[in-house]
Amino acid sequence: MKMLIFFLEGSDDKRFFETIISPLIINDFDCIQCYEYASKSKKVVKNFLSAIIRLNYKYLFVKDFDRATCFSQIKDKVVEKFSNCDKNNIQIVQREIESWYAAGISAECGKKLGINMVENCNEITKELFFNQISKHRVRQDAMVEILKDFKIDLAKSRNTSLNYLIENKLKVI
Repeated sequence: MKMLIFFLEGSDDKRFFETIISPLIINDFDCIQCYEYASKSKKVVKNFLSAIIRLNYKYLFVKDFDRATCFSQIKDKVVEKFSNCDKNNIQIVQREIESWYAAGISAECGKKLGINMVENCNEITKELFFNQISKHRVRQDAMVEILKDFKIDLAKSRNTSLNYLIENKLKVI
């Protein structure tokens, strides 16, 4: 069985991967699962990762860049925390998952949600993203709305790390 596990920080990441990323590679795997690791203990995540490796399943560990100084620093911290994680199986989100959502917003959707479009979404943080969403909208509802009309090619041109994931990392998993 050819299986892929995405290790994701939380529910917004899971929604994005299930809606946008998994369909891009669904034919390459018998099963794709999303595992929210941030709410689990270090021991639980390590044990699950060990089991995946023993079963020879593919995995991708996804981590936000947040306020780090470089990608290798984040990867080193992940490997330090989860010693059995291979650096080659770590994908860094530039800056946070909300930047990937923002990158794929169509003009129509942006207008509907009252979100200003930007050409470079690499520096979009959760706070910047949510500050643009109308106070009369539930954040998660707005995020679901964005995914319904998500423009992948536009998103790849607006966010370097999303483009890297789609054009490079997904092709070698």
